[in-house]
Amino acid sequence: MFLITRLRKRTKKSFDWLRGWFHAEITLRWLCRMKKPIRDLSRFQRRIPFIERREYSQNGEDGIIAAIFAKIGTTNRSCVEFGVEDGLQCNCRYLLKHKGWTGLLMDGGEWPTTIHKQNNKHIQEQTSNSQQEGWCATGGEEEGYALHESSARRRDDAEALEASVRRHGAGRSGDWRAGVLAPPLSPNKGGKENSLGVYQEFITAENIEPLFRKYGVPEAFDLLSIDIDGNDYWVWKAITHFHPRAVIMEYNANKGPDASVTIPYDPAFRWDGTDYQGASLRALEHLGREKGYTLVATDRCGVNAFFVLNGLVPGNFDPPPFAQIFHPAAYKGIPGKGHPADPKGRMWTTIA
Repeated sequence: MFLITRLRKRTKKSFDWLRGWFHAEITLRWLCRMKKPIRDLSRFQRRIPFIERREYSQNGEDGIIAAIFAKIGTTNRSCVEFGVEDGLQCNCRYLLKHKGWTGLLMDGGEWPTTIHKQNNKHIQEQTSNSQQEGWCATGGEEEGYALHESSARRRDDAEALEASVRRHGAGRSGDWRAGVLAPPLSPNKGGKENSLGVYQEFITAENIEPLFRKYGVPEAFDLLSIDIDGNDYWVWKAITHFHPRAVIMEYNANKGPDASVTIPYDPAFRWDGTDYQGASLRALEHLGREKGYTLVATDRCGVNAFFVLNGLVPGNFDPPPFAQIFHPAAYKGIPGKGHPADPKGRMWTTIA
């Protein structure tokens, strides 16, 4: 019975992959060549690798992203994403690893791949190696002193390296491509050491634009992805001086298609695993319109909403009515599966 179940799942996944490949390689190319607008972007949702690995986006968002940029093109191929955890599974990963994009990844947690943790490990290793060399000196006090002096220089160099990494992109907007994104740490596929460098930053509405300036994010860039399981609405609202051409927002599908609500703003908010997080799709659609964006799609799992600048929509997209764009919660592909209800019954803020 177990074997039969596994075969059924594998067959379904293989069929889904083939269907996604067909839409990406045939349907999308035909629409682009004929200059026809895309109506239903969700059909381009697909996993990139045939043998499913948790390497890229969580729900096949890679395919929708590819379809969007096949129509609107790219400018500086720059992206920013926060709420990426260890960076192994996020919306920008495929672009950064395989499509020559550069960008900034941030998360509030301390993962094995956060930049500061990598730097601290590097400094510790440098210090440890230097100390071992110093204490193994056999040429008397003068030689030992010289080696200790060399150790100090190595520590200074390591500290300078850490400071340099923290300052990446602090100059002109074009400079950020040189070093904000750390390269893969190891070629081992699927392992933690294969993660992309992630900067540890706890995101709030007050610090998001200062963080963009700290890391030298250009004012105009191609893609922004927000998934912080909390103040998503308020953080996007606070981004006023930076203008991504496309935006991906996680929405709370448990609130349904009609409610226009978000959690009240709390800069210290941390998600507790319930459905008390984020904002409804209707609230995000209202905010998108205020900021000059059109809601063009959601993924079929009811997780992410995709927005494009208004000026890029005509001729490229013909989004269906809101009721058809909305997808209910189907986390992990299971219809009706969502986060458990908030046992505390906390209040929501209505967005008119």
